[in-house]
Amino acid sequence: MKQTLSLTAALAATLLSSTSTQAIENKSLVISLDGLRADSLWNANTPFIDSLINGTFDASYNGAMSWTAQNVDDADTVSGPNHAAIMTGVTATKHGVTNNGNVGSGDYATYPHYMQRLETANSSLNTAYLYNWSEDGKIPSGANLIKQDSDAKIIANAEKILNGRFKNQDWTKGTNVDAMFLFLDDPDHAGHSSGFTPLSANYISEIESIDTQIGTLLNAIKDRSTFSNEDWQIIITSDHGGLPSGHGGGHAVQSTIPYIVSSKTVQQGLLTGTARSYDAASTALDHMGLTVPTSLDGIVQGSSVYAASAPDLTSDLVTHLTFDNTLNDASGSANHATIGANSDHDPTLYSSGGKLGGYVEINNLGGGTNNSSYLSLGTGNNIQFGDNDSFTTAMWYRVQGDQTGDSVILSNKDWNSGANQGWQVIANSENGNGDDFGGNFASDSSDRTDVMSIDYTFNQWWFVATTYDADGNVIIYAGKDDGVLHWMSKDASSIGDLSSLLDLNIGQDGTGNYAHNLDADIDELAIWRRSLTLEEISLLYNDGAGIDLNAPFSAAVPEPTTLALLSLAGLTAIRRR
Repeated sequence: MKQTLSLTAALAATLLSSTSTQAIENKSLVISLDGLRADSLWNANTPFIDSLINGTFDASYNGAMSWTAQNVDDADTVSGPNHAAIMTGVTATKHGVTNNGNVGSGDYATYPHYMQRLETANSSLNTAYLYNWSEDGKIPSGANLIKQDSDAKIIANAEKILNGRFKNQDWTKGTNVDAMFLFLDDPDHAGHSSGFTPLSANYISEIESIDTQIGTLLNAIKDRSTFSNEDWQIIITSDHGGLPSGHGGGHAVQSTIPYIVSSKTVQQGLLTGTARSYDAASTALDHMGLTVPTSLDGIVQGSSVYAASAPDLTSDLVTHLTFDNTLNDASGSANHATIGANSDHDPTLYSSGGKLGGYVEINNLGGGTNNSSYLSLGTGNNIQFGDNDSFTTAMWYRVQGDQTGDSVILSNKDWNSGANQGWQVIANSENGNGDDFGGNFASDSSDRTDVMSIDYTFNQWWFVATTYDADGNVIIYAGKDDGVLHWMSKDASSIGDLSSLLDLNIGQDGTGNYAHNLDADIDELAIWRRSLTLEEISLLYNDGAGIDLNAPFSAAVPEPTTLALLSLAGLTAIRRR
């Protein structure tokens, strides 16, 4: 008996050793969700997508994420150029698709679909290309299975492919899939019918429905008998967002999308720099063992994430104007506000009635530069931002009606031209709409970036914050007291020196002479010499309740009641649900 047990134990050890050293087989699943805005995904209830982001899909998997990824910037924010970019890994300048009408005439010989590259490198791979929009069928993929269907049928067929039950004339039952590409269209239909914003219940409901469908695929992957010896790289991205029920104008809310990559080998956290939708092709090719051609514009994502650090709203805080019946700076940096040199009359301070305590009324009594008021923070060194400086501004903002012209909330530039050096947060970014946030950033005419636009409502306090990462994105966040946080983003990495040497003014441009003055209430204006994280912005917003920076983590601050916890970059980040 003892000898039998020893032999059995030895055999078991041999089998275990054989299993543990078995080579991991790399697999690829790329899912593009048409018309998915990043902030709408954030505000939706998506447990399956969340599991990819926060690394809980499986104990051996991690997730790398960007909430501010961008689509192509050399064509309109419509499907054709962006679908071609996601599939080929290059922008419109190279693949040649500039609109929805010339998808079939792209240069796919020079820049083929990434699946064509996989098949060319290894024809024994089993690849499937499932799509909804008919134009996508004009992009040659070289896949073994190419099939157009509704989203529901795409999911059903993909599930069958994963568990070996799918069969048609191009695909034998039991075939072991290596790479799948899915293009799902329903979020775009919901956005067009009821709006792409986080406030659209129908749109959010469709995102949540898509999450359930993605959950079906994730469960099918985990149920595979070979799952433990596979490394599935799962990428989720989008072609565009929308504003409010359309897209194509190139606005930041139309170009800001999510980018997610999950696998056993990616790093856990938030992606550094600016992720692009067309990074999907390079990332998938690399995972499947191919050398990424240098001609591709997309880069391999998943290995570079921001280092985890505890949120600290007092770190690098250089200005904090509470406006509690005072213009003094509470940060300790002595960036006190003063009455603007060209003010016709003084702004009005209040000791109560603000979002938190008092507020200041920047009142425009008669329009134009006469009968107007503004505040100035001057040209202090720690509120001038040079070539490599990152920064954040945040405040609470309220108006009674439309703003005139391109009036500004906070500015250090001569606004006679958007190409002039400097930056600003704009109260009316659509030239006459009167009620939408935006931003303008430029070191000279060659690198101007305009970030537009998020609508706001009257007679309510709105949180508006701007984060500027000199090596990444500029992001404008906004939200009122309903707990729904909106944002939009643009790549800022090419922008240089923003220190115009003009005054940083509240309610006027840097000259103090701009023709259209702000007419608004401001509370809790703060400036940091770093780019705050999404987690820190969420803490500031506090589900619409705001937070006292003098005691940001005190017990007196009520816990948000509608926030859930989500692990991002190794931290516990606040995310509204």
